[in-house]
Amino acid sequence: MLIVKTVSIAVAGLLVALLGLAATKADTFRVQRTTRIQAPPEGEGNGKVGKGRMEITDASPLSKVTIKLDFVRPIEGHNVAEFTLKAEGDSTGVTWAMQGPNPYIAKVMSIFLIMDNMRGKEFETGLANLKALTEK
Repeated sequence: MLIVKTVSIAVAGLLVALLGLAATKADTFRVQRTTRIQAPPEGEGNGKVGKGRMEITDASPLSKVTIKLDFVRPIEGHNVAEFTLKAEGDSTGVTWAMQGPNPYIAKVMSIFLIMDNMRGKEFETGLANLKALTEK
């Protein structure tokens, strides 16, 4: 009985000490990783992407990321891209979608080009790259 009481007091003391130590830690944290790429900053993109800006407007952990896209060139466009994740057994379904206004010039282009096929191929390549990286 004395041994149980002594062990209980020791465990309680250790717990109090650990909680006290935790209380002295910083209120914020930052995690960062850096790598070195053998290329200048202006050389890390390509002409296919164009020029513009991206802003994450919504993020729900493990389920969705919504990004506002504002393109300046090669063609001005203001769209929303969305990545959704859905657990499917022991895997995850990932959907990459983009939507936005369809201006008249895009309607004219769609007579000659199937935009879903053009963008769809880029999305398929991107998703295949994501799949390859995450399944390593």
